Amino acid sequence: MTEQQVINCPKCGSNKVKENLIIKKVLIAAALIFFFIPVIGWIAGPIMALTAWSGNRAAKKKGIKPMKCDDCKNVFQVDEDKFVEFKKQIG
Repeated sequence: MTEQQVINCPKCGSNKVKENLIIKKVLIAAALIFFFIPVIGWIAGPIMALTAWSGNRAAKKKGIKPMKCDDCKNVFQVDEDKFVEFKKQIG
């Protein structure tokens, strides 16, 4: 990872951070799996897909990105402008 100085972890001060996509990936995977389970899955699958979609829209509307520190595993949020600058620096 390229050394960047835009986003530092608020807990430990490390600059080894990355975008945290785990929640979105888990919800989408669970929704896809549930679609193949009769009755319960046909109800839970669309609910999980809708939850993932609405959570993504809410984050975009607020202009925030979830980040995770590689050193202390702290999860925190940064604004969209800072994230764009972060992406430019790392590559």
